[in-house]
Amino acid sequence: MRTTRKVTGWMLAFAMLCGMFNVQGTTVNAEESTAKSMTVQKTSTPPVIDGTTDESIWTVQEPMTVKIGEGNPDEAKFGLLWDNTYLYIAVNAADDKLVHNGTGYWFEQDNIGIFFDPSRHRSAPFVDSDMQIGIGFQPDTTTPSFNFGAAPNHANKDEKKILRAIQKTDAGWTGEIAVPWDMLNFDPVTAKELGFEIGVTDRDDAAAPGPTQMWSAYNTTSFWNDTTGYGSLILEDSGPVSGQISDVLLEDNFDGYQSGETPANWISDVNAGSSPITVSKAEDGSGSLLFDGNAAGRQARISAPVQWDNYTVEADVTFEGVLNSGRWASLMFRGASSGKQPYNQMAVRQNGAYEIAYRKPDNSWSVPVSGTWGKPLDLNQTYSWKVRVFGRNVKLYIKASDEASYTLLTDKTLSAELLERGKVGFQADQSKVRFDNLKVTRIHALSLEAAVPESLEALTGPAEVAFTAHYSDGIVESVPADQVKLYSSDESITKIVNNKLYPVKAGQAVIKAIYGNAEVQRQITVTPSTTGAQIVSLKHAEGYVLADTGKEIDPAALTFQAEFNDLTSGTVRGDALTWTSESLSVTVENGKLNVLDKGVHWVTAQGGSATVKLLVVAKAPADSEYVLYEENFDQLAEGSMPMDWKRIEGTSPALASVTAGSFILDARTSPDNPSRVLLPGYLSLFGNYTIEADMTHLAANDAARWHSIMYRVQNGNYPYYQMAVRQNASAVNGVEFAERTPANAWNVPDKGAFTESIAPDKMYHYTVKAHGNRVQQWINDKLVVDTDAASAYSKGAIGLQANGSKAKVDNVRVTLLQEQLPPMPADRFVHVAEPHTGISLAPSVIANIESKEQWNRLTDDKAASLPATVILHLNKDLFVTEGKGRKTIGSLDEVLQSMNNRMIPAFYVEDQVTVTQLAEYLKSAGLEDAFVISDKADLVRMTREAYPIVRGIVDFGLKGKIDRLTAEQLMEIRRTTNRGLAKIALLPQKAATAEQTVYLQERLITVWAMEEEKKEDEQQLALHRLITSGVNGIVTDAPEKAVSALGVYNHGTTLIRKPLIIGHRGIPSLAPENTMEGFKLAYEKGADMIENDIFISKDGHLVIMHDSTLNRTTTGTGNVEDYTLEQLKTFKANKQFPETYPDAGIPTLAEVFDEFKDKDVLHFVEIKSYKPETVDALVKLIKEKDVEDQVAVISFSDQQLKRLGEQMPEMSMGFLTGGYANEASVNKSLRETLKVIQSLNTTFNTSYPGVGPKFMEAAKHRGITLWPWTFRDLNETMNYYARGTHGLTTDYAQWASDWPAELKPEMPEYKLKANKALELSAIVKTHIGTESKVTPEIVVIDGNEKVKVEGNKVTGLKKGKVYVLLRYTASLDAARQYDLYTVPVIITVQ
Repeated sequence: MRTTRKVTGWMLAFAMLCGMFNVQGTTVNAEESTAKSMTVQKTSTPPVIDGTTDESIWTVQEPMTVKIGEGNPDEAKFGLLWDNTYLYIAVNAADDKLVHNGTGYWFEQDNIGIFFDPSRHRSAPFVDSDMQIGIGFQPDTTTPSFNFGAAPNHANKDEKKILRAIQKTDAGWTGEIAVPWDMLNFDPVTAKELGFEIGVTDRDDAAAPGPTQMWSAYNTTSFWNDTTGYGSLILEDSGPVSGQISDVLLEDNFDGYQSGETPANWISDVNAGSSPITVSKAEDGSGSLLFDGNAAGRQARISAPVQWDNYTVEADVTFEGVLNSGRWASLMFRGASSGKQPYNQMAVRQNGAYEIAYRKPDNSWSVPVSGTWGKPLDLNQTYSWKVRVFGRNVKLYIKASDEASYTLLTDKTLSAELLERGKVGFQADQSKVRFDNLKVTRIHALSLEAAVPESLEALTGPAEVAFTAHYSDGIVESVPADQVKLYSSDESITKIVNNKLYPVKAGQAVIKAIYGNAEVQRQITVTPSTTGAQIVSLKHAEGYVLADTGKEIDPAALTFQAEFNDLTSGTVRGDALTWTSESLSVTVENGKLNVLDKGVHWVTAQGGSATVKLLVVAKAPADSEYVLYEENFDQLAEGSMPMDWKRIEGTSPALASVTAGSFILDARTSPDNPSRVLLPGYLSLFGNYTIEADMTHLAANDAARWHSIMYRVQNGNYPYYQMAVRQNASAVNGVEFAERTPANAWNVPDKGAFTESIAPDKMYHYTVKAHGNRVQQWINDKLVVDTDAASAYSKGAIGLQANGSKAKVDNVRVTLLQEQLPPMPADRFVHVAEPHTGISLAPSVIANIESKEQWNRLTDDKAASLPATVILHLNKDLFVTEGKGRKTIGSLDEVLQSMNNRMIPAFYVEDQVTVTQLAEYLKSAGLEDAFVISDKADLVRMTREAYPIVRGIVDFGLKGKIDRLTAEQLMEIRRTTNRGLAKIALLPQKAATAEQTVYLQERLITVWAMEEEKKEDEQQLALHRLITSGVNGIVTDAPEKAVSALGVYNHGTTLIRKPLIIGHRGIPSLAPENTMEGFKLAYEKGADMIENDIFISKDGHLVIMHDSTLNRTTTGTGNVEDYTLEQLKTFKANKQFPETYPDAGIPTLAEVFDEFKDKDVLHFVEIKSYKPETVDALVKLIKEKDVEDQVAVISFSDQQLKRLGEQMPEMSMGFLTGGYANEASVNKSLRETLKVIQSLNTTFNTSYPGVGPKFMEAAKHRGITLWPWTFRDLNETMNYYARGTHGLTTDYAQWASDWPAELKPEMPEYKLKANKALELSAIVKTHIGTESKVTPEIVVIDGNEKVKVEGNKVTGLKKGKVYVLLRYTASLDAARQYDLYTVPVIITVQ
């Protein structure tokens, strides 16, 4: 028994479930009798968003009078203003103790919560336009924390659009926020009222929540997803307020700082190994900002505490040294509040080249504008740079600092890759650069001129309108019409559509044009139309029509959507149009289209001034499919690009061209990596198609590089889907269904593994089948990816791509796919009917089918209780037989049909012929949710090799041939099960004792047990013995009785199997990770298993280290595997606890094996190294040390696990992964999980996010055990412990030390005389091994009429045997309890 000091801890939590201010059971004062309203004045002078609220335009006097929560908050008030662009919010919050990092959620800190209901629907839940934002106090900065609320409509909202700043004051703190109207889908010109709520949380104790004061809070205290209690804002635009506010946001020469200082409220951000940009002082006392990074890889940024949308940024810049002339410095603008990406910048290289650049959220670059000044920037010469940004227009200027006027470098209006608003800053790259004399000035449009015709004829629109703006910096220039918003006083006369002006009917109307806060109005007279309504556009729904050769197309059967110049729309029949053909293969005769040849042919229809092209897709009447495109490259010129193909990425013509009768796409080097081509553009009319091509990797930069078939390509570029095939196509993600998103980023919804790597000397036949949201991706005859995630794009172009690969392509063929694809395999996974029980991860119920009568009862529609799985005994003809006999129940087809997907089939096989037949049957039927079972492990292995997704079960005595087992016999069960590529061992009941069950479970074997053949009155006893032994599955011929027995455990959450505690790297919360000291302490604290990580030293020793380098945890530096063992032993591994463990070193795996030899603890050995020889050394060491019975091996590397499986197939393995489990899509995520772990024959060792009770329950029925990692939060640890998780990997093994884990009766049997009483006790054992006597509750399972039970007291009434369970309710904390049960106890009443 392990002994240690007993520790009892209590955790108190205050949990708010989804978002801010959803509080129950709290004090609410001064609740309003009506929802509040407030009139908000317009301002002609926008405030500066710097966190101060003392500008003359502000009136910050509106109180928040509704108090929520315990305590008395200090007073908070707010004020509001608005203009055409923003709603401005100012808050003054008195607060004598500011808390920003207390326990709990973000909204429980000192915080301003703001809620919007633009449509005033006053209900729950939030609609798209609703919004909740949280502005949190942060010390020593003007940049607050920012959070959106938890309501799901926030998913696509962009926090970078909201300007915000805070200031600490003597009285507390203040905040200023500018929320753009377009973020709320609200137009203040046409709408004048919106719903609004605001509150301030005043927290004074970091350990406990504080009260919140709200403004309206009408009849509610819940605001996060419910607008019911919001007040109303009424926008007033008469008599706007104005004030004298300087447009200079910041002017600083940095003279007032000390050397090495970061200016107050600026945010520094540096690349690894780089120095920050800080103040540098000259001898004369003048200051500047300096970046000293004239070395490879050095880069840094610094952001100023100013923000707006339209401004100029001016600064003096001096290069004092550069790594090379291509190095650069920049003025950043419209940057993120955090001081990190994204941002735009004016970058100038020392050689004189300039750029308008965009650093994206993913940290990649895009350069929409580039050019050159024509001369380099001299070192140590100061230059003045200037960037002016207004709306979508950017101007860059430069001059020598002593010159009088700037040179305009570029003047560009950008349609994309330009942010809307944000901060300014400096950046420098691999150079020594000095910045000085920064000046940031806001720009406004002071006035707007509109050149609008005084008179327009109706139905002649859209009218041409020209605009000129006068700006506050003196510039006068034209404004693109699409940047000016137009409004009409009478839309029946002049209508605004997509911001364009259309004269509709005779009359007069006033047109208002708004640009920023500049406005102009013009009156227009509309005269009557001289032509009447005319067709101005035509569109066919599909863009194509299907035809057979030799048959005519009647245009009368075709319908077109028409738009008319009176802004109405309707449908037009094809026979009302005039038709012409561009191809000799289609003729027009007597108004009919005659199709002569197969293929695709263009025809044109005209009506009024509009024309529309229609693609005719023709096949011969005898053909079964429509061919949209074919190309085998045999007749194309060497070095050419096929007709109508288009190169959209990559530049070298020779690297994307026809070569020797195939197409080569070579993307191994820049500028051709990646390289993309599109097939003819008309294919974008289709989305339901089959794409085929013969492809291979002739070469690849590494095994992870890929090529792809792109499909449903949008906008001639992206977004799109693709079938990507890595050179190592057998990897877990060897074949991907990937999406290039609208943000030009990758999303991989689905992936799979092919059977082999792509060999350069073979061609592989790739097939993509897309129909609706369904996609199948095949290589040769293997379906690799089958998904229903293709819902974003229904049609699109087709293309080819290579990334780090030289791809060879041949025999491209595209056909129309008219038939729907079959249902998703995951849709055919069984939804198991769960029994009503309190047991967490209760044993799965399995019916062993022994007779036709039994089968008929089970498949009767009136059957009350269904098992999760049925064992079906198969013969060579694929008939289901009665047990192992020869009498048939029915054909496999008939039996599966009668099951109606309500139970999981487990196919019992007895010979190779049956295995071969079964594997082919399952493949052709696409049946994946199934088991194979046999008492011959080699037959299970054969089935699994032929069809890997089925789960394997090895039967070790269906008829009870084995009983008490030695440790060696138990190990042989593990070996045989693993060698059979199974994870489930089926034992007879006598062998499935609690001790033997946990022995196998600890060694990653799932244990099912066969209920003994007992007399009717003993069956309940047998079932409860199995349940309390902790088995994962119960095989019985009476599943309804097993389900009933599980229902006995209904008092509360119940654990019938101890969740195993795995010490992650030992116990790193108390001792240095991956050290002998930590491993010993984890063992002393009660860990059942200890996880460690291995690399291989330079001289072949397995050493324990998590990181590939020594830097983080040891006194050494560099790569672990670059050192010999002798060298590694000179380092200390005690950086985490240097004083407590001064001598902790790097242990070898051999030393750990020796230390824990024959102790009751297992090793979870994680292979970190990717070197193949690591596996060789591990197998050798396990055998040398004779510790196979104490080891399980885990890894993130599927390749290392495959190597281990080849060398030591008897070893249990776990695959480390994450992201597969999904509560919202259990069956789909379950299937993806199986695809991964079945190919490796491993347990599921996943990161715990996403692993919920629905997934866990579904997984257990498939024999999957779950070993999630890494628990560092006590609350989450308790939650997953109570869910019965098989093994919890944690840094805090000590948390579970004193948790009750097992309950044993003091005696297995009692004798009791009639009319006499007996009090029963039980022994509870904790994880650490401490045992104590407890008073249990008695639960009678059979013989209730023979005794009277009161708590733990039992009184005999009638002679006979009584079977009882003893129950003890244990606690994890005050809120979480769970029941433990003993094995059945026999009481004989005499």
